[in-house]
This record gives sequence, structure tokens and C-alpha cells, in this order.
Amino acid sequence: MKYSGLLDGGVTEDQLHEYFAGGKPDAITLRVPENPKDAAAETTQLRGVIFSAFIRACDNELSKTR
Repeated sequence: MKYSGLLDGGVTEDQLHEYFAGGKPDAITLRVPENPKDAAAETTQLRGVIFSAFIRACDNELSKTR
């Protein structure tokens, strides 16, 4: 079922969460201006983490919360 079909069908909030949590992972590309990206990369490096690994960890945390 498509998202629009869910909205038209009057589903519960739990059913919407299930819909968004399901499915296979898909790669995306984010375009970020160079200066903020460099600042974020430097900050994560000071913490001993690679920037992309930090972003993946954030995604994992967001996936766990409702």
C-alpha cells in the first residue's frame, strides 16, 4: 500500500510507524555546504569518530525512537 492510501484509510499512529520502519534500506545523498560539513567532520574527528559513521549512528538512534 502507498503512503497516500494509508492517510486516506484513517490508520493509527502505530500503523504509520510500522509503515515507515518497514522496507529495505535505501541510499541517499545529502548536499551540505562545504564549511558546515568540514566543521562537523572536524568535530567528529576530535571525538575519534569518522563523520559518516557519526551520521549512521544518529540514523540508528532515530530509528529506535518514536
